[in-house]
Amino acid sequence: MEKNEVMYETHQVVGGYQSTVRMPGLPDEWGAQIWAGEVTLKKQDSEQSAAQIALDALRADPGLMAAHNAPQKPKNWSPHGCKGRGRGVLKGGKGLQVDPSFANQWNAAAAAAPW
Repeated sequence: MEKNEVMYETHQVVGGYQSTVRMPGLPDEWGAQIWAGEVTLKKQDSEQSAAQIALDALRADPGLMAAHNAPQKPKNWSPHGCKGRGRGVLKGGKGLQVDPSFANQWNAAAAAAPW
């Protein structure tokens, strides 16, 4: 998550400050969830309280933690291993030439495959 994806709202209440936190970038219903922290004397402490309550709730969800801990694909990942040049493009910008009869054989084999 990016820094701007965590949104705090703090109000002065009887006894100090109380903050809420929400993270709209989270998946599913988590993106609509709002957590309220404890009332504290300092504004920063109220934000930390809300953040801790949110973190505890997120860590308690096994599905969310499994998604969080899953291996991440590199930013420049490609299923074709072409590293940003596009599929079939060689150094110098010339496209890969494919014999049309081979392409037809490939398409027929792919259509017959059980996957």
